[in-house]
Amino acid sequence: MERDTRNQTQVLVVDDEQPIRQIVRGILEDAGYDVAEAADGLAALEHMRADDTPRVVLLDLRMPRLDGGGVLRAVAGDRALAGHHALILMTANLPSLTPPLADLLNQLEVSVLAKPFDLDDLLDTVERAERRLRRG
Repeated sequence: MERDTRNQTQVLVVDDEQPIRQIVRGILEDAGYDVAEAADGLAALEHMRADDTPRVVLLDLRMPRLDGGGVLRAVAGDRALAGHHALILMTANLPSLTPPLADLLNQLEVSVLAKPFDLDDLLDTVERAERRLRRG
């Protein structure tokens, strides 16, 4: 997939499993995205707050220190973050999505990407998030 890289969308891949981060990063970079990584939710929040660059954030649900739900709660409580990034929750545990978490996903317009996912699902989900990001 060839993309125009003049206005590269930045993507942050947040997962505690390094092999998953590396695979997702490689796929997205091959598609023309500018990709950074974070190993947990605390590192993700630091990265998101470091500058005002809008990002697509691929966020794993289960991680040590601060999980994906904790990141979503922090984003919901910070208007600057909530209005500035397009979030995607990655999880192999769809049945574990509680009603409060589902409400938060709705509130923040977070897409859910079920693991394991294939290349097309990943790229389609990131493209939809990128469109949300651009429409503001």
